[in-house]
Amino acid sequence: MTQIIVLNGGPRKHGNTFRIAQWVAEGAAGAGADIDVIHLGDYHIEHCRGCESCGHLGHCVIQDDHEDICRRLDQAQGLIVCSPVFGGWYSAILKTFYDRLTCTLGFTGRFDHLHIVGITTAKYDFRLKNAKEITTLNSSWSSSGRTTGYIHKSVLDTKQSCIVTLTPENSPKLYRSAHRMGEKLVADIAANRPGTLPLPVRLLFKHLVLPGIGHILINHRKQAEFLYQALVDHGIITETLLKKHTRRMARIESDGVHKTTERIKFCR
Repeated sequence: MTQIIVLNGGPRKHGNTFRIAQWVAEGAAGAGADIDVIHLGDYHIEHCRGCESCGHLGHCVIQDDHEDICRRLDQAQGLIVCSPVFGGWYSAILKTFYDRLTCTLGFTGRFDHLHIVGITTAKYDFRLKNAKEITTLNSSWSSSGRTTGYIHKSVLDTKQSCIVTLTPENSPKLYRSAHRMGEKLVADIAANRPGTLPLPVRLLFKHLVLPGIGHILINHRKQAEFLYQALVDHGIITETLLKKHTRRMARIESDGVHKTTERIKFCR
């Protein structure tokens, strides 16, 4: 049976963020998946120490609950990861969990097999990028896993200036969309929809191909649109990563040479 894990990065077990994740899980369960729930707040996860031992050993040397969760992800085929947005970013505990993954994923591609749905909630609508970002598992090389989709929901009632508790009755469209997302997740797993390229290819892609694409986007933007969309659709790169390289190429083009600068500002 298809195994899907719901990874709750929020502090609440009955909040709006986890409620949407439950709706996605209901859709997946209705399509025949087995659902397992992990509340990160119930586990002891220490901060990354920056020792980079995981890059050499293939796993983190810190002895806590992090590796136990990773082993459960190894056995799963799908992941529904959710987090509220605090201060413009996803939750601190999910960020801590992701920090411990970054080097491992970069060198091993450990979770490339996962099909992922990302869910975030915030007061405002413009935080959609956070839902996109958490589906990449914060890998520094490119996307990890295979993105099925993402959901972001504003939970602020602007008329009454209060947070709305989401229910199927007051959010029927979101409820139906979440169920369809769960069904699509199971369908993507069954069809083994392709995601990221193999790790060695991704490394070559990042350091050799992507800078060239940046030049193409600057000089032949219209001709490169189809390539840009294909790369994003297949989960090979994220929009954030491509924009970063595009900005870098723009600076190189304007300066004539590549310059490394420090950005320092003294406040009065």
